[in-house]
Amino acid sequence: MRDRWRRSHHRLTERGVHRARPGRHADGNGLYLFVRPTGARSWIQRLVIGGRRRDLGLGGCAFVSLSAARRAAAENRRVARAGGNPTVARTRPTAPSVRAVAEAVIAARRTNWRHPGTERKWRRLFDALVFPRIGDMPVSRVTLDDVRDIIVPHWKGRGSTGYVLRQHLDYVLRWAIAHGYRADNPVEKLKVLLPRVNAVVEHHPSLPHTRVATAMAAVQATSVEEAVKLLLVFVVLCASRLGEAIGARWSEIDVVDRLWTLPAERTKAQRSHRVPLSIQALEVVERARALNRPGPLVFTALNGRGEARPVAPGAVARLLQALALRDERGRRVVAHGFRTTFRVWAMEQAQASFEVCEAALAHVHADRTVSAYARSDVLEARRPLMQSWADYALPAGATRNRR
Repeated sequence: MRDRWRRSHHRLTERGVHRARPGRHADGNGLYLFVRPTGARSWIQRLVIGGRRRDLGLGGCAFVSLSAARRAAAENRRVARAGGNPTVARTRPTAPSVRAVAEAVIAARRTNWRHPGTERKWRRLFDALVFPRIGDMPVSRVTLDDVRDIIVPHWKGRGSTGYVLRQHLDYVLRWAIAHGYRADNPVEKLKVLLPRVNAVVEHHPSLPHTRVATAMAAVQATSVEEAVKLLLVFVVLCASRLGEAIGARWSEIDVVDRLWTLPAERTKAQRSHRVPLSIQALEVVERARALNRPGPLVFTALNGRGEARPVAPGAVARLLQALALRDERGRRVVAHGFRTTFRVWAMEQAQASFEVCEAALAHVHADRTVSAYARSDVLEARRPLMQSWADYALPAGATRNRR
């Protein structure tokens, strides 16, 4: 009889809780394991209270074990049978702190981030602006006033620090709701209170193309780490994004076909992208190979201990700062701005078509229908364009004999 009772009331196991597929899984006493398609797992108890059926959230599996959920469910059932009303507030376990939930959110989102710097930015923002105010507060006690005091002082519309804070706190509070620690999201309420700001679009400072050859000569004449100089020259010659060039691997470089093939997971558009390599770009690759650095990456610098590490974006920024390159408005030129420099040159000097220019920059058309039909990357049309750009930016006199 005892075994039969266990089979009807204790159907789940600790191992089964972690392996269960999306959906509801009954344990007994009205207790269910609820697994979302995202993998989030929480406890729900179905009870009849005052003649009405109610679903009570008992917390997430990350903080409430199977045995604890069973004890809470048994107590709720006892109170309901005695005519009482076990509320969500009484049965919900102690909510984790905002700091603990933020760590859980970061861990869950980490797999979708393509650059290690993303996590550093999240942590820097939380450490500076969120944790000092509410880091140790239970996530269930965060109020509209709390999120308003954090976000509003930094709110300047889309792209501002306040905008990013709003996104991050929204993830934290939605995580708390999904795991049964609260029923509302103050960030959602705050959205209607924030003033509408017409953000001024500020494009990346870029160098006029008439000055790019002089700038490239100045880069090569500096005494900074060789890998940093080679990386910046490669970015300019390929009109690529800095992060994608930093992550360039030897396995992506085809010297015979003169191609650099980026896999979809390393591109902003999540599409594979082929870059035809000019003779000058191939020379940069060979100079990087001559550094004889271990590892799969093309561009690595040595740290203080003599270990090879990926070139840091900050090292490139410091190089550009040292060169004192300015755009037409007097702003400091950034690496990404060289994509604009290439785009303007390709239109004005090379008179390349719109489609070829967009393909060279790995842009995806905003219209999904147009994008679905535009499947060709016009590689052969881009080969002479990239060679002409390399000849313009880094004249033949600065390279080795061509093959």
